Amino acid sequence: MRRFFEVIIYLLYRYYNKGGTKDIPYFSGLCVFTMLVILNVMTVILILEGNFNWGQELLDKYGRGGRYLLFSFALIPILLGLNYLLPKKNIVAIKLDDRKIKIYNYLLGSFIFISLASLVVVAIYSKM
Repeated sequence: MRRFFEVIIYLLYRYYNKGGTKDIPYFSGLCVFTMLVILNVMTVILILEGNFNWGQELLDKYGRGGRYLLFSFALIPILLGLNYLLPKKNIVAIKLDDRKIKIYNYLLGSFIFISLASLVVVAIYSKM
């Protein structure tokens, strides 16, 4: 399982290793991976619970800025834990041939698309 997560972060590392994010590709990959996990957890919560009222309660109680602050405090331990469990030296050391990279990129892109689409569908049906 650890190798699976390392390959995902490696693919994201390769993607963010060019352009404006070439200085921080590892951190960008960790952030995207974390957001993918949170996106899928939110989808499961919507499926099981049927609504997302506690998010509205947070917004009413703390306002938008407070909600962003609470969310960032929740993300920091996740990012630090991933940084510890999947260190940059392990990610950079991964060697994959071009054929596998192409296949894995396609699978990762499909997973991201399916995750976003499923969240939208579940959110729409949970409002009904």
